[in-house]
Amino acid sequence: DVNKSHILQVGMVFDDGQSPVNELPYESFFIKEPSYAHAEPGALKMNAWIFEEISKKDPKYPVVSKEQAIHVIYNFINDFSQRASDWDKQNGVRVGKMQLAGKNVASFDFPIIKNFFQANLNDIIDHRFIDVGSVAFNMLGYNAGFNKINKELGLELITHDALDDAFAVVKAIRKMNGLPE
Repeated sequence: DVNKSHILQVGMVFDDGQSPVNELPYESFFIKEPSYAHAEPGALKMNAWIFEEISKKDPKYPVVSKEQAIHVIYNFINDFSQRASDWDKQNGVRVGKMQLAGKNVASFDFPIIKNFFQANLNDIIDHRFIDVGSVAFNMLGYNAGFNKINKELGLELITHDALDDAFAVVKAIRKMNGLPE
């Protein structure tokens, strides 16, 4: 439920389409709230490991509050917006804002992000999104799940770690477009 969902982890990668994937700038963190008022059984099962990480002394990624998280997201996007804008200008593209990519990012992730943070992100994020399923449609003939796409591409299956999955998006889109990994 977009209106009730909590965000437990954020994973972001800035892909310039040129640098090796393992050299791309990224950010990832867990979000800890005082309490969690809504949870769906499937999401709890898939993300149980995150609750374990948040409670550890030395978690895999930093743990931040909801208030801190929006600042980290804004800072990450702002840090790379100029590079994206410069690329747009060099390539005759008139976007001027950061474009998000993912699997179901427009219909699932972005609405939850906007609602969770109660933030209007339209000033920094473009209204057009790149969806791995849509990009893979020509290859498969239908809008497949992310694991099916990765299997067809010979890539690793998704882990549901937000940072791993963000890198998986980059790898899949690059492979489908003949760009180097």
